[in-house]
Amino acid sequence: MKKLLEINNLSIEFNSDRGTTRAVDTISLSLDKGETLGIVGESGSGKSVTALSIMRLLPSPPAKIVSGEILFHQPETLNLLSLPEKGIERIRGAEIAMIFQEPMTSLNPVFRCGHQVTEAIQLHQKTSFAEAKALTLKLFERVKLPDPTRIFNAYPHQISGGQKQRVMIAMAMSCNPSLLIADEPTTALDVTVQKTILDLMRELKEESGLSMLFISHDLGVISEICDRVVVMFQGKIVEEGSVEKILRQPEHPYTRGLVACRPSLKRKLWRMPTVPDFLENAQFESRVVTPAETQNRQKKAANPGAHFTG
Repeated sequence: MKKLLEINNLSIEFNSDRGTTRAVDTISLSLDKGETLGIVGESGSGKSVTALSIMRLLPSPPAKIVSGEILFHQPETLNLLSLPEKGIERIRGAEIAMIFQEPMTSLNPVFRCGHQVTEAIQLHQKTSFAEAKALTLKLFERVKLPDPTRIFNAYPHQISGGQKQRVMIAMAMSCNPSLLIADEPTTALDVTVQKTILDLMRELKEESGLSMLFISHDLGVISEICDRVVVMFQGKIVEEGSVEKILRQPEHPYTRGLVACRPSLKRKLWRMPTVPDFLENAQFESRVVTPAETQNRQKKAANPGAHFTG
């Protein structure tokens, strides 16, 4: 497979009155053409900052890219971090599109939904409003929005959260991008709507052959749509592999904690395991301890949540 995107040794810091925080710490990853790569981790692990750096949407200041490069191979190789502003504007929304986390706030409340999509089409494709409207209505049909004409003329507050997210997907797909970045696109939606959105994104990916970078804190969602997974913790990549390998044979304590924290339908626990349970066990194992401490910690490590059998 040919690589579409490469991130090499990327480090990003944020400056504030409290000092400097390194949000992304020397990470490297790649995405092949036609592949869906998942980035998983808790809030604050650096997932969204990484995605926004690809689109060059981080505010500077306070954000500062300390080191690294982001190479986009379509068609020629470009370092997105060194492009002039006009260069990245031509790529942003056309070659690389993004679906943001919160559909309720991603659309401008004072403009009709259809006009927000036609604006994106006219910006990149230099078409007339009539042509852009016709394409928008086709896109609304493609993302399975009911009554496309009504939604074209509706304001965001007049449609549901799931419909808003479908409008955002239509906007992202409007210029046939090579890369689609989805930053937790189903987080604010209920489980039923979440599944329909995931099915839609999988279907659109298969139809168009695009590559996808899918960001989530939910391993269940990642397992539904991704081919490969990168696990981030405190700004670093701690593990990488296929979805099956990460879910069935996690190696890093943090990844094991994420997998164990998924509620099981087969057993009841007095207390759900948490990620710190596994990180504390890993730190304990790395130092010299007494035999009594070892015995006590091994009992806890074997079963972080005591089983409830009643």
